[in-house]
Amino acid sequence: MKYEKFKTIDRVEDGLLQHLGLVKESVRIIKLDNYPDFDISGYDRHTERQYVFKDYWSFSREYAALSNASVNYSGVFHYDDIVRLSKEYEISFSSGVSEEEVLNQIRCLHDDLMFQDSIESEFDGFKLNDIKIERIDQFAKKVLFIGGYSGGYSEIQPDDWNIYIEIFLSGFVSGNSPGTFYVDLIAESYALKESGNTKLAYFIAFSALENFTNERLGAHDQEGRLKGKFSDLFRKRFISTERHQIYTSIVGEYDFLESVRHQIAHGNPGATVDRALVDQLILFVLVVMSSIDNGESTFDDLRSKIDVHL
Repeated sequence: MKYEKFKTIDRVEDGLLQHLGLVKESVRIIKLDNYPDFDISGYDRHTERQYVFKDYWSFSREYAALSNASVNYSGVFHYDDIVRLSKEYEISFSSGVSEEEVLNQIRCLHDDLMFQDSIESEFDGFKLNDIKIERIDQFAKKVLFIGGYSGGYSEIQPDDWNIYIEIFLSGFVSGNSPGTFYVDLIAESYALKESGNTKLAYFIAFSALENFTNERLGAHDQEGRLKGKFSDLFRKRFISTERHQIYTSIVGEYDFLESVRHQIAHGNPGATVDRALVDQLILFVLVVMSSIDNGESTFDDLRSKIDVHL
């Protein structure tokens, strides 16, 4: 397999991030506030109608940035059912413990909790519509949701039930250990890219390559061009680079990628950086990291390693 074909693998970045252990995956249940956005939905106390609601969940305690998120299931739990399930699974539901916490503890013991134990999404004049991720705000560290339902006045603020979703999350955990600053830089690059600041995202991604190279060489205080250090990194890791398919395939891209970095650094108004170019650089950085840290020398080998994550 050649580099150009490797680039076309579906979700190749996700596979590399998981293979490198740069992201953590989790599934959790989140309780949503279904109070309507009346600017969108309007309001009539006396009739049933379609309502749209918005809510968010903060990931600041768990992730530096998210690389992927999706809603698996949505449903409704009655309070009495949560009490029953807590007893069934011997989960403490004492004062100060939220329904959401209890459901997440139960889910650790019962993967299909949302699918099997939430009640039907249509009952007593209430019907839950789709709930989806509206957007991810990487800087406020929030996942914003939008959903809808049909119902009457009593469904706007129900007394004994709530809407819950099960969400899949994949994201960067801050590199707290020494020598892992490049992880934070990659996470920041992703966040900047999603916010539309592609030039700064590109610059930060290139800084991640520089930090990783210097870390692996122990060369932070050594003078010299990064390109020379980049080549030294592969020569130090592998006996020969002449037949190293990954190195010989990507080294030709280096000059172009570095030239874009320099244009940004020098404030060149002609520097054009779109999402595709940021993705090209991030993929380059991840391939370098994987080859150096995991010893892959061919794209077939690298493909076999990331396939298990896709």
